[in-house]
Amino acid sequence: MNEKFLLINALDKETYADCHIVGSINVPLADLAQAAEQFDKDAEIVVYCASNECPVGAKAWHILHNLGFTNVREFPGGMREWYTHSLPVEGACNATYLQGSGSPLPEDDEIETVTLQDLKSKLGI
Repeated sequence: MNEKFLLINALDKETYADCHIVGSINVPLADLAQAAEQFDKDAEIVVYCASNECPVGAKAWHILHNLGFTNVREFPGGMREWYTHSLPVEGACNATYLQGSGSPLPEDDEIETVTLQDLKSKLGI
């Protein structure tokens, strides 16, 4: 994969199929290290998962960072934040986590993040 910007949903295939950000690709966390062999090391990569209660995005960031990717960020609000702002999605979006609100995970100061506004800008929205 030689793309200069990748938006990666690191959730399982079923969750991705239910609802994901338009333009994102699905690389489940368990497959990320192997799939990353095909990514351009210079690409800008944003990873996301379900919500700020979900640890998968942070885990994905750490995997890519530890593999030497230097331009990787996490979108911590994930699919829930994107969906609740009525931004472009694909799928039926029936998963219950999209409607919930719970306690966010503690911030990991090592992880570089991207805001909703920044991600919208990167996607031309």
